[in-house]
Amino acid sequence: MSGLNANKGFTSSVYNASKAAVIQLGRNLAMEWGKVIDTGGGKRAIRVNVLCPGNIITPMVLKNFEDDPGLRKIWEENNMLGRISEMKEYRGAALFMLSDASSFMTGSHIIIDGGYTAW
Repeated sequence: MSGLNANKGFTSSVYNASKAAVIQLGRNLAMEWGKVIDTGGGKRAIRVNVLCPGNIITPMVLKNFEDDPGLRKIWEENNMLGRISEMKEYRGAALFMLSDASSFMTGSHIIIDGGYTAW
C-alpha cells in the first residue's frame, strides 16, 4: 500500500519509495524470470507477484503509535473498514498467489488495505 500512495499523517518518503521499488522489482523479475523451465517433473514458469498489505499491527507500528498517539486514529479513519489489520488476514491471498489457482498471474500486485488506497 505504501508503494502506491503517501501515508496520511506519517512522514515516510524513503519508506514509501522502497515499497514502490518492491512493486516495480516484482514486475521486472516476472519479465526476467518468467521463462518456462523444465523442473525434471514437467515444465513450469517462474511467477513473481507482490502482495501489498495495508496498515498491519506489528511491533514497529505499535512503536509508531507510541511515538505519535494520534497516528492510529488517522490510519483507522483513512481506510474504509475503519481499523488496522492483523497479519493473519493476509494468509488467504498469500496461499492463492503460491498456488496453481494463480497459475496465469505474474507481474501483478494484490492490494489488501481495507480500502486505504481507494479513497
